Amino acid sequence: AIDTDELLVIDVADSSSPALLEAYPYDSHWFPSLAMDSGLIVLAGSSQFQVIETNPGVDELVLRSETATYDIAPGIERISDLRLDGTDLVIGTSETGHLMRISLEDPAAPALIGYTGAVSYEAYDFALGSDQLVVLAGADPYGFSILDLNRAGTSVPFTEAWYAFSAVDDFDWIYSSASALEDGLLYTSLQTYDFFKEQGFNGVLVLDVQDPANPVPVGSYLTGDDVVDFLEVRDGIVYMNRYE
Repeated sequence: AIDTDELLVIDVADSSSPALLEAYPYDSHWFPSLAMDSGLIVLAGSSQFQVIETNPGVDELVLRSETATYDIAPGIERISDLRLDGTDLVIGTSETGHLMRISLEDPAAPALIGYTGAVSYEAYDFALGSDQLVVLAGADPYGFSILDLNRAGTSVPFTEAWYAFSAVDDFDWIYSSASALEDGLLYTSLQTYDFFKEQGFNGVLVLDVQDPANPVPVGSYLTGDDVVDFLEVRDGIVYMNRYE
C-alpha cells in the first residue's frame, strides 16, 4: 500500500470476504517490489532489499535484515525485479544489467552465491523457473532471451535468443513486466494491437521452453485491445491484470 507505506497481509481463504491480518510499515522512500516463498518476504526498492520472516499460524512479520546490492557485490546497483526460489533470491538490476543470486538460508545474513556478467544494458523484468532458467523479457528488441542461471558467477552468454515474431504474425513486443515460468512453460504478455490502425490483438502467449534454444508456442489467450501488464501462474492457472 504505497499511500500508507505499509505491507498488507490479507487472508483470502474466503474470497468473498478478505480479512486484514496485519499492516507492516516499510521505509517510505522505497517504491517496493515484493517476492514471497518458503516463509520469507523480500521487499526491494532502489538498490536495497529487506528480508522479512513470517511465522506460520502467527499473525506476525519479523524484519531479519536490510541489505544493499552494492554491499555484497560492489558496483551492482538499482534493483529492477526480483524472484524468490525457495531460500534463494534472484535479483535483476537495471543500472548495470546484472543478474544476482543470493542465499537467504540465514535471513539475517544474505550471502552472495554468484552473478552474471552484464547481460543487458537494462536487465528489466524476468521470470524464473524451478529448473533455474531465467527469461529476460524485453532484453532484446521485440522478444526475450533465456539464460541458465546455474552458470551464474562469471560472464555468461545467453543461449540462442528466440524472437516471438517468428511465430506470431505482426508481432510488436512482449510486455516486459508480465511473464512467469512453471513446469517448463513460459507464460508471457504480448502486444500486437495498433491503437492508431485499430487492428491486431493483445493477450498471453504460452511457450514450451524445456529446450531453451528452441521455444515452441503451445497456446494463447487473446484479450482484444486490453493490455495484460501483470500475471502470475499457480498450478497451471493464470492470474492477470488487464486494462483498456
